[in-house]
Amino acid sequence: MRNDFDDELNRESTRKERRGSDSKPDSASSSGQPMFKGQSSAGRQPASAGTTRRQPEDAARPQRTGARQPEENRARTAMEQENRRSRAAKEEGRTPARDQIVIGDGASRQQPRISPQEKAAAASRLAAHTEKKRRIRKFIILAVAEIFTLALIFSYAYVARLMGSIQKPDNFNANQVRNEVMTADQKKHMTGYRTIAVFGVDSRDGNVSKGTNADVIMLCNINRGTGEIKIVSIFRDTYLNINEGNTYNKINAAYANGGAAQALAAINRNLDLDVTEYVTFNWKSVADGINMLDGVDIDISKAEFRYINSFITETVEKTGVPSVHLKSAGLNHLDGVQAVAYARLRKMDTDFARTERQRLVIQKSFEKAKKADLGLLNRILLMEVDQIGSNLTFSDFTELLLDIGKYHIGETGGFPYSRGDMTIGKKGDCVIPQTLETNVAQLHKFLF
Repeated sequence: MRNDFDDELNRESTRKERRGSDSKPDSASSSGQPMFKGQSSAGRQPASAGTTRRQPEDAARPQRTGARQPEENRARTAMEQENRRSRAAKEEGRTPARDQIVIGDGASRQQPRISPQEKAAAASRLAAHTEKKRRIRKFIILAVAEIFTLALIFSYAYVARLMGSIQKPDNFNANQVRNEVMTADQKKHMTGYRTIAVFGVDSRDGNVSKGTNADVIMLCNINRGTGEIKIVSIFRDTYLNINEGNTYNKINAAYANGGAAQALAAINRNLDLDVTEYVTFNWKSVADGINMLDGVDIDISKAEFRYINSFITETVEKTGVPSVHLKSAGLNHLDGVQAVAYARLRKMDTDFARTERQRLVIQKSFEKAKKADLGLLNRILLMEVDQIGSNLTFSDFTELLLDIGKYHIGETGGFPYSRGDMTIGKKGDCVIPQTLETNVAQLHKFLF
């Protein structure tokens, strides 16, 4: 039998072995029986008091290594299984779950859990940010809409002011000036053309309505297809029927008595036309327009040079536009006043020659206008609307300016083609068509 000393010795030996190793004892030591040198675990024979011995440290190391090995194997196995699952998910087209973050070669790890309070706070911040962006976007949209509305209002007011600046007769009615007795064939051969009457009045006070003499009466006939413009001057002393009462007088008296409305009605009645659009200029408006185009080049004959400087002086006095006298005949660069004075010359020849000079000034000005940029043409239009009379709208003028590149002036002439002179009472010297019917037929052939 073991004595108390042996039992105490065995317990002390067991405690020392356990302090020397952090691994669990093997099956022999786990039963409370220490292993002795030279003794197998199968026999488990009791050790004597004198033969008990502590196991060396190198015997304990394999036991510690073997104890950690299962845990490492399990971690490695779990990682390999996770990698296999991730690769299988990629091959099958699946994506990791929403609560997983893919890392490395496809392995995933769990996102940290977010508390309900944190989720609510994040949602509140997101809602506040979204609401702020919505308010900013709404403010921008309202600001842009307000600016656009104001621009539209100001543009409308500006155009309305411009259109209000154009002088229009109160009694003008396009239906009253139309030619209602034209035949279907006459109307048919006018299709595709736009005819605008141009009046140049001898106005010393800026008036372009009735009460002024129309020294310039022209028909500008525009071929809408080709862009060709043909210009015909109606001699101001032509003896024609000027009103519905069959009153005969010089054609320029129609404008003096009833303005553009009566003048257009008289033209349509006598020449079998149906003109309803017109533009009226005075001296100053022509001079200002040519000045903005930087003048025109015209060859001045010696006879014209003899009289032109006196006309320049008169034009400066009546318009208030400054100018200078010409120094010699020949090719001259004329400013606006000089060009108007040239178009008014009549003492050295006839009124027929004067209309040729008027058409030449128009043609030279038109050539300069075609070379000008749209900005300059727009400034000329804005300047002219305060000085002219017309029943054209601002959009009509704008359309003509935008299309100016496709227009060109073709042939020009004067009406009547066959004419005679006669002094008729107080009316003075008049131009008599020979005959009116043949002249009208020739006019239609020229225009259309």
